[in-house]
Amino acid sequence: MERRDMNSAGNGTISALFLVGATATGKTAVAQHIAESRGYSILSADSMLIYRGMNIGTAKPTLSERSRVNYYGLDLVDPDETFNVWQYRKYALSVLSRDTTFMVVGGSGLYIKSLTHGITDAGEASPAARAVFEALFQEKGKT
Repeated sequence: MERRDMNSAGNGTISALFLVGATATGKTAVAQHIAESRGYSILSADSMLIYRGMNIGTAKPTLSERSRVNYYGLDLVDPDETFNVWQYRKYALSVLSRDTTFMVVGGSGLYIKSLTHGITDAGEASPAARAVFEALFQEKGKT
């Protein structure tokens, strides 16, 4: 576990503890124990836990665990909704700016890197631009 400072897009520095690692290494259980014993809140950095209903095959904390620790980053969108790293960073920074001690826990490297190293400020995806590129692909293929 490591404490890292993040630039909050021009709004100063935000500090949090990071517990990251490979899938199925016990991060959730360790984070739960630390958070309960020290009064920390947890921000998930897991790309599957953001989806509502994705409770099997993920290490999503149980309702009992969630009743003992403040969790953020769980059940943000339905599985058929678009969610990307830019949206994650925006959400995460709004959560991390609260006056509490946070642990960022997960294994989605791009989510973690967006917090520790930043990300381009390109904004939301453009459905119009995507349509142009998809049409170009259909016309020209992968060449």
